[in-house]
Amino acid sequence: MKVTKLNRVFKFKDQTLEDPNIKMTTVQVKDFYSNEYPELVNANITEKTEGDTITVTFQTAVGKKG
Repeated sequence: MKVTKLNRVFKFKDQTLEDPNIKMTTVQVKDFYSNEYPELVNANITEKTEGDTITVTFQTAVGKKG
């Protein structure tokens, strides 16, 4: 049996965000970056695995208030 470490890549808009701590969940990472990017507070999280990389994308909802 071979154990492979999965790397996490976080995407928001056209940016790649660094993984602040491998022990943090994706929700915790979103909360961590929401201080710098307030629109992440209500963002959706999608994950896609390719090989040994998990790409986590934060997507903000598009729409109008009211």
